[in-house]
Amino acid sequence: MPSMPQQKQRQSDAWVFPLLIVITVLLGTQLLRANLAYFRWLFGDRFLWSSLQLGGLGLGIYSLVVLVGPLLRRMGTRPLLLRAAFIVGSTRLLAQIWWGDPLVDALLVIVGVLAFLVFLPVALGWMVGDRIHRPEAGWRFGLIFLSGLALDGAIHGLFLTYDPIWQTNWVSLLITLALVAGQWWLQWMINRRPAVPLPFRETNLRNSLPLLFFGPFLVYYLIVGGNLARLMALTDWPLPLGLLVLLAGQLAAIFLAWLLPPGRAVALLAFVLLMVTINPLFLGAEAAAIALVISQVSVGLLVVSACTHMARNRDKQGVGHTARLWWASTTLFVLLIFLYYATYELSIPFSRETVIYLVAVAMGASLLFSLDRWAVAFTTRPASDNPSLLNRSGLPALSMMAFVLIFMLALTTVIWQQPGFVSANSTGQRIVDYNIHNGFTMAGTLDLEALAQMILSQQADIVAVQEVSRGWVINGSVDMATWLSWRLGMPATFSPTSGADWGHAIFTRYPVLRHDEFSLPPPGLPLMRGFAYHELDVGDEKPLLLINTHLHHVTEDAAIREQQVAAILHFLEGSPIERLVVTGDLNAEPSEAAMLGLKAIGLWDVIEEAGLQPGFTFPADVPAIQIDYILVSPDIRLRSVEVFPQVISDHLGIGATISLR
Repeated sequence: MPSMPQQKQRQSDAWVFPLLIVITVLLGTQLLRANLAYFRWLFGDRFLWSSLQLGGLGLGIYSLVVLVGPLLRRMGTRPLLLRAAFIVGSTRLLAQIWWGDPLVDALLVIVGVLAFLVFLPVALGWMVGDRIHRPEAGWRFGLIFLSGLALDGAIHGLFLTYDPIWQTNWVSLLITLALVAGQWWLQWMINRRPAVPLPFRETNLRNSLPLLFFGPFLVYYLIVGGNLARLMALTDWPLPLGLLVLLAGQLAAIFLAWLLPPGRAVALLAFVLLMVTINPLFLGAEAAAIALVISQVSVGLLVVSACTHMARNRDKQGVGHTARLWWASTTLFVLLIFLYYATYELSIPFSRETVIYLVAVAMGASLLFSLDRWAVAFTTRPASDNPSLLNRSGLPALSMMAFVLIFMLALTTVIWQQPGFVSANSTGQRIVDYNIHNGFTMAGTLDLEALAQMILSQQADIVAVQEVSRGWVINGSVDMATWLSWRLGMPATFSPTSGADWGHAIFTRYPVLRHDEFSLPPPGLPLMRGFAYHELDVGDEKPLLLINTHLHHVTEDAAIREQQVAAILHFLEGSPIERLVVTGDLNAEPSEAAMLGLKAIGLWDVIEEAGLQPGFTFPADVPAIQIDYILVSPDIRLRSVEVFPQVISDHLGIGATISLR
């Protein structure tokens, strides 16, 4: 039996392990988001791997988590736990300070993600310890795990959805350094305790099935529950308001999971609510926000029910069920993420919405088939005897978590400044058109800051951009429209074309008098296209008319682009071609029929009119063709035109200064 001083030391240090889990979950989730983006843009775009090859790469890498079994047998629970946590923190810090070839970053991130995925099941096992039946340990682990994700959501919002792992400024570095240093200190605190070798225990196969829950759960968190940018796209609210809703849902999930007894009854109710609310794409802003909160609470209840159930009856020494089911869970994660985003590139006989429902079904099935009690009863020590985070009398810990999230929200509100329009000036207009490549450089890293600096250097009045995503996990989960609007100091008008979270946008200093969005044919393309019509108040009697679009990209499908241009011309039918600007990545060379159709109504290409030779815009590193355009009506006078030499996106940008006659 431990001595009195040892008991007091354990009580005073009881917060150390929960806090280690919280910080490691935060750092691991940042690595996970970056990992998926590197798969798409470094291996997929830079090294030209196909979608199927990327899926195979993901399955191969994530399958390595099966090594958790041999590692546990060889190293033991506590050494593996601490080493996995150390690798997560170290790779996260190295990824932050490495500013060279993104390939090095990508490899660091892969190692960090694997360590994170090893850490999670080992942490649950160590928390249960040598007790054969300890459901309260699983219950606490679930609450602590949710707390780590809530802190991740708060920091993601603090950086306006542009994760610090992609940024090279000193603020990002210092915050990362503080988090990693804190994590290392917590590991040192644990290491200084006497080591008590404990065998890793697991339960039977049926009771281990909730391990399958976590792969689909991570898909839910990344795409829906923790995706602030997606919420912003659905509601079009200011960022602080969106973050308030997101954090409120996460805090409500923690509180209700702390309050309600985990078990089959709660899990069944949570699953039904989740199926109703997981996909609110066709609801209004307020209803979409409410649906998100309900789904967050529902999933939070499922998380805690899963963890509680797995901590019961762990009377079997061994790692076989844990290793195999955890491998299956991570395989589910890769397959569901792949299926969701493959629908944008491949002809698959089901929609993205179907994949979201599959995620919910996978979570529910892994739990409801294994839960054997309607409510799990357990006792914990009173708060005076056990001061650890989130125990049954853990209102102080919940209050502390609420305080931290509210503080982060307040800080975000201070940082955020809603851009506003300025007074119109009719003396001249500077227009920039740019395909921003979903924010990624040709080297394969997300660099919105470089894009923003280049655009700011042009002192533009109107910026038309294409390939704008809002919350795509494979694009870093960033809200590009919101972040660029904040960074450029110009309000954004976003026009979705393929779902609510991908399309094109304009940023302008001028008041937008009218904004209409239209889909382009043909229906059923994996990546749907559209065009947006704007009327801008430039300070004289008539508005400037602007159409921004992005046509179909497959080179051989010229007939589809011709069909899409015909739809734009049909919209313009009967209107005078005056004070009109058309911008976009048209994916067509000047001699293609689609371009000739636009020129036939009197529009002319500013690059051709200015006599720029060769005037190529793609690919940016070795320009060989022109597929990006600023087209203007004959009554607009051209002052200057340039193709920007900066190689950031895979396209070169175009700038034109015009005046209205």
